Amino acid sequence: MINLDTINKTEAMRYMGLGTSEPDKQISEIIDKCEKQLIKIIRPAYTYAIFDIKHLDNNIEVKGTPLVLTGNSVKQHLDGCIKVVLLAATLGIEADKLIKRFQVSDLTSALATDSLASAAIEQVCNLAEEEIREKVSPLNMTWRFSPGYGDLPLELQRTFLTVLNAQKRIGLTVTDSLIMLPSKSVTALIGLSEKPIEKRRQGCAICNLKNSCQFRKRGERCVGY
Repeated sequence: MINLDTINKTEAMRYMGLGTSEPDKQISEIIDKCEKQLIKIIRPAYTYAIFDIKHLDNNIEVKGTPLVLTGNSVKQHLDGCIKVVLLAATLGIEADKLIKRFQVSDLTSALATDSLASAAIEQVCNLAEEEIREKVSPLNMTWRFSPGYGDLPLELQRTFLTVLNAQKRIGLTVTDSLIMLPSKSVTALIGLSEKPIEKRRQGCAICNLKNSCQFRKRGERCVGY
């Protein structure tokens, strides 16, 4: 488990739909209040493992596991890679509970807390990446790519978490409808290559949420794009 002393409130405000505009005093106070409450109760944690991969015509096998990565998007993402990192991160179930409590009594605080939690889990993933980068050096890393991006099936989520033993290690599970619990969690894979990684635009085109994304509707991009 790791500790977060602060949460990136600039990113949280973007999730709230405030863009880069400065919030008024009332909203700022709500965000500050929610940040303090959230930091007190979250239990950020992550786990990861590194595997060799085998490139086949129509998929990529993660060696030593039952996980097979399918779809053109992930093949492009892992092009030239010799290994893959499977990463799972979570804030813990208390974040979900706090958001639900606010949803009953204070919708503005619920939105602020939900947005802060989204920013916080991104920070946790960034911390995990820093650790991974040190461990795998001098190999080069791709950016994070999650089940549900492009045509990589979300249905892989269950096998993904099983391979990582994520329930035992960080308390992360997935429901029959493929929703992760706790909800403020992330799974992602990162390719490792002996050669420099070509700088490809991550872009919205590969994302399954591109047609309903609130960031796109506002002419913005989500974290990492």
